Amino acid sequence: MDELTQTSEEQKDAFSALEEDHQLSLETISRLETRVSQRDAEVATLSSRASQLERESEELRGAIGRLEKERGREVDEQSRELSELVVRESESRRQLESLVSEKAESEILVNTLQNRVASLDEEVGKLRRQVHELQQESATREVTVTQLNKWREQDKEDIKGLNIALDSKQQELELVRRFSSNP
Repeated sequence: MDELTQTSEEQKDAFSALEEDHQLSLETISRLETRVSQRDAEVATLSSRASQLERESEELRGAIGRLEKERGREVDEQSRELSELVVRESESRRQLESLVSEKAESEILVNTLQNRVASLDEEVGKLRRQVHELQQESATREVTVTQLNKWREQDKEDIKGLNIALDSKQQELELVRRFSSNP
């Protein structure tokens, strides 16, 4: 009996140990189930978050695609504008070179004209001096002509006087001849 009691005690102890193990196992299972639920909730949250991130990723891919297309259009437009600017710059350079050439030609023409004007100014100065000299000569000639006209008038009067005197002498001579031939 002692043996049975002892065996019974051992079995009770084993049963108690088993029951404690069972209790611990139940608590562990309960904790594990709680953890599994939490993990399931976390997995569900993460799955939901992953789906949301996947949708956002798709939206972002679409947005990136649109941005790349828009960027492509902008690059094309900028390339077109750049080529237009290159053409305009080339045209502007050509016009600038033409203007520089025209300016150089104009400066040469201006210098030539300035030299011509200076030459003409000298010539005009010479002509003015000649005109002044000719005017002085003309004035001197007018004085001389006036003097000669006066002398001519004087000579005409003198000739008239001499003609009258000659006529008178001829008449006197005629009378003297008549008187000398008629005694």
